[in-house]
Amino acid sequence: MAACARAATVSIFLFLTKVTLVTPATTPAPRLTENDCAVHTLPIEVLQQLMNSAEVILKNFDSGMAVQPEAGSSDAAVDGSATHILLRRMDSEQTELRRKVLHLEAELSRMKEGQESSSTTCHHHQQEINSSVVNQVQQLQEETRQVTDQLSAQVQQLQEEVKNQLFGLSQQVNQTLQVPVATSGRGLETQSDLDTRPRDCYDLLRSGRNESGIYTIYPQTCGIPGEGVAVWCDMGEKEVNEGGWTVVLLRRPLSTQVNFSRGWDDYRIGFGSPDTEYWIGNDVLHALTNRTTQVLRVDMTDWDGESRYQEYSSFHVADGDHQYSLRLGTGSGTAGDALKRHDNMLFSTPDRDNDTHDSVNCADSYDSGFWFYICKHASPTNPFMSKQKNKAGITWNTFHSDRSTLQSITFKVKPAVL
Repeated sequence: MAACARAATVSIFLFLTKVTLVTPATTPAPRLTENDCAVHTLPIEVLQQLMNSAEVILKNFDSGMAVQPEAGSSDAAVDGSATHILLRRMDSEQTELRRKVLHLEAELSRMKEGQESSSTTCHHHQQEINSSVVNQVQQLQEETRQVTDQLSAQVQQLQEEVKNQLFGLSQQVNQTLQVPVATSGRGLETQSDLDTRPRDCYDLLRSGRNESGIYTIYPQTCGIPGEGVAVWCDMGEKEVNEGGWTVVLLRRPLSTQVNFSRGWDDYRIGFGSPDTEYWIGNDVLHALTNRTTQVLRVDMTDWDGESRYQEYSSFHVADGDHQYSLRLGTGSGTAGDALKRHDNMLFSTPDRDNDTHDSVNCADSYDSGFWFYICKHASPTNPFMSKQKNKAGITWNTFHSDRSTLQSITFKVKPAVL
């Protein structure tokens, strides 16, 4: 996959330039992971820093300068590089050879001095010794030259390889700049034609589509071709607030109701249809809520025709590795804060029990999938039932505390207005 290749490339680049990206410790589940095209969400200023670092290294190589470690830099990151290992080895070899040469030259000098005071009988023997010492000095000098030439050639070859790699990395970074990157403001910005596709209903509203209806959105674009998701877009013709809402859960009375008693995989990929009832899918929920802060609005109507709503200032669903855990912001509205009791819960289905109940699988007991705890105050995915008092149906406890069932309920999201 192209995203994964670029991720590996930038990882090498970060190693060379010692750039560290810090993930806030306050986030309960990491956002913008590899599955969410992490390489594309590098801040634009970080990519620019990588380019600047590459230019500095290339200039150093062109001028023959060795890349020196910065103050406080990691030995493993810089001093342990192949270039510095060769340079240190060359310096060590040269120092040791120079020490031997100086030692032999000193011995030769002492021998010459001793030669003047020695007897004639030792003269010939002394000349042989002197000749041997001179030969050893010359041999060491030649070895020094050879080692120096060999190590210099290796350093030059390594520098040339790194230089070529940096040119390639620079080109790949430039290509990365052509796909979505995190910037200030809303969500992702891009120069890619793929990302002109609407990521949600709010994008459609901004493009002039102001009539509610079924549309196709691409919440997981990230510069990668992919199938769209059919959703109902509430464009706000009859709403007090402006439109642009992406409906993620729709329940309403039909001649044939959609079955919400489903397993983990169904809730992961989504099911139903925007023209009947549907669950958009947990993977799509994560993609929608992971890109930028989303507001959640819940609209509901009981069997007597009374309508109420509840809004949450933020709504985030983690990825599958974190069991699609739920994080909610502050609630306000007329229906009451029943959903807040489900905050921080993991998602559960009949075949995957993630609730906090000691002895009961809430999802199995209520034939639905949701962020159960022990077990629920809100149950929008329970089986559809006619007007009655039944906790097994669709209920919202702060609307009707006697567990009276609801006629309809809708969950919808849109980007928060900062």
